[in-house]
Amino acid sequence: MTPSAIIALVKDAVIIIAIGLIAYVLITYGMDVVKVSDMKAVEKQITQNAADAARWQKEASDANTKRDADLAAVAATISSHRDPVYLVRNAPRAEPVPGHPSKTGDQASGTGGTDAGSRINRRPDINAYEMKVETALADCYAGLDQWPVSK
Repeated sequence: MTPSAIIALVKDAVIIIAIGLIAYVLITYGMDVVKVSDMKAVEKQITQNAADAARWQKEASDANTKRDADLAAVAATISSHRDPVYLVRNAPRAEPVPGHPSKTGDQASGTGGTDAGSRINRRPDINAYEMKVETALADCYAGLDQWPVSK
């Protein structure tokens, strides 16, 4: 064999090996190769996700129970406030304000006087307002308690 024939044979062998390698890469490139370690990692993650979801659901349930208990305690406290709260309007004065003196020829101006005043019990309104505010606060606290926390 001549040196040129040996060189041609080596060149052809390299080309055949390169074509075989390219064919192997193209065939195996599209394969979906799943490793056992990857599957175990996915199973572990699914188990962790299920545990997190169960814990978050329990936290939400506990938060709702706590909210209901807090609202019941607040309602009992607010309903125990029975003392009337009066808003006095036009309270009587010790010395009534005199009317303006009238000028000659004018109509007489209205004179000052005493007014018995009106007393309005505002306790129901205050209790309703307190209940509204406490309910809003309890809802906020329950929302914060339900917020999922990753551990």
